[in-house]
Amino acid sequence: MKNPSFWKKFVAWSMKPVWRVAIGIAVAIIIVGVALALRVSFVDKTGITQGFPSPTVINSTGITTTKITPQPGDRIEISSGQLVPMDIDQLILESSCILIGRVVDILASQETATGGNFGTQGGIYTNVIIQPIYNLYGKSDNEPVAVRIEGGRIDGLVTLVEDQPEFDLGEDSLLFLYRPDNTSAFIIPSGIRPSDYFLVTGLTQGKFTFKNGIANSVTGENFSLSDLEKKIKAIRTSN
Repeated sequence: MKNPSFWKKFVAWSMKPVWRVAIGIAVAIIIVGVALALRVSFVDKTGITQGFPSPTVINSTGITTTKITPQPGDRIEISSGQLVPMDIDQLILESSCILIGRVVDILASQETATGGNFGTQGGIYTNVIIQPIYNLYGKSDNEPVAVRIEGGRIDGLVTLVEDQPEFDLGEDSLLFLYRPDNTSAFIIPSGIRPSDYFLVTGLTQGKFTFKNGIANSVTGENFSLSDLEKKIKAIRTSN
């Protein structure tokens, strides 16, 4: 060391009360800066942050999408109906929960004797696990929710249901959801509270893509997060 006396003076200077406080503040600023930097990738992808941890994809089944591509030898059943058009105001009014979340798991399709979304007996359905990123209405915590969509594949039997929303593993979406009238008719996935089991309001109309703070509907409409919050507050307050 070329100048040991300099370092001795520096150490003695840094031990003075005033400078200890100054150094402590500087270190605190650095720590806060690093913490914010670690959040950049999460905030940049979604355009938002609400203090919830960035969701981690689970993928317990290896299924990466709910979109079904029939294979040779599959037995195919097709269910169709008339989609009732709904605008953003109607979606807000008819939903018991509105959130932005990430698809963290897609469970294997199941078959049930009751509880079909269209009031029919029997049918194949698929549960999608969503981890909330930002709650807009009807939910305050970040416990995962399950979203049921009709259709799926079981042992070569494929059920295709028209106008059901499609989900891809890891995607972020704005979702308009409602609770079924009788959850006892449904098989709720393990780890999901009955109050966190939903269907999608308006079918495909109730799922918006979400990226960089902008929600885009299947009809081409787009809304910023602030616009959504204002609209939801206005509609839910007046009804």
